Amino acid sequence: MISRRRILAIGMAFAAEGALAQPKRNVLRANALRKVGFLSGATEEANAGYLQRFQAGMADHHWRAGENYEMVPRYANGATNLLPSLAQELVALQPDVILAPGYLPTQALAATTKTIPIVFLSLIDPVGAGIITSLSKLVET
Repeated sequence: MISRRRILAIGMAFAAEGALAQPKRNVLRANALRKVGFLSGATEEANAGYLQRFQAGMADHHWRAGENYEMVPRYANGATNLLPSLAQELVALQPDVILAPGYLPTQALAATTKTIPIVFLSLIDPVGAGIITSLSKLVET
């Protein structure tokens, strides 16, 4: 049986792949690595297995860390009050897509950028939470 975490990691990989495949705001240099941002309120250690599963899901679709994309993570290490400044720092790096595993990181990112795609998980009602205005704005995979 596939665990819930594995399903979420695979789903996030599909969504990120879709976002990376979309036309880019700026023309990329030939052979440039795509940047995949990651914002979490937890520690790097707490996210290690999750990111490994994400990278495995991306590899299933021929996206390999260090070859096609680079991960640009930011961790609040439990200090969720740091999420807004970490979101600003991450957005300033202009990643092609940002992954957010929960409500607070997603909220901080949504308040910081309207142009960079945010792939979020674990939100029961993203419209009600004010993260998005409509479910029609979600990228289907």
